[in-house]
Amino acid sequence: MFAPQQLSNAWGQQARLTGVGGSFGSSISLMGDRLAVGAPGEDNGAGAARMYSRSGASWVPADRRVASNRDPMDRLGSESALAVYGDIVVAGAPAESSSARGIGGDGASNAAPRSGAVYIYVP
Repeated sequence: MFAPQQLSNAWGQQARLTGVGGSFGSSISLMGDRLAVGAPGEDNGAGAARMYSRSGASWVPADRRVASNRDPMDRLGSESALAVYGDIVVAGAPAESSSARGIGGDGASNAAPRSGAVYIYVP
């Protein structure tokens, strides 16, 4: 993943962030100096959202977010399934199979294949 930086009237590369596989960079969300990068292939497809903070011209790893009830192939952080708003991170797992509905519920049940879920992370 490349982080561009505007230099006068042109854009230049500020950083290059790389993952350890897992489809790192399949989704991204940036707000101010906080960046979330989806890696839905991590942990046998359970997925993760990797958080970075900008300090000057450097991007520093800050955190790794995963689902509390992750299973292989849930795909947390998939394409277009990641958002940052201040300190809040929202990550979708479109292939999560829990039959829980609404907020909370029994996330351990896998009775509804590929029903999907959204995870909200706060500090």
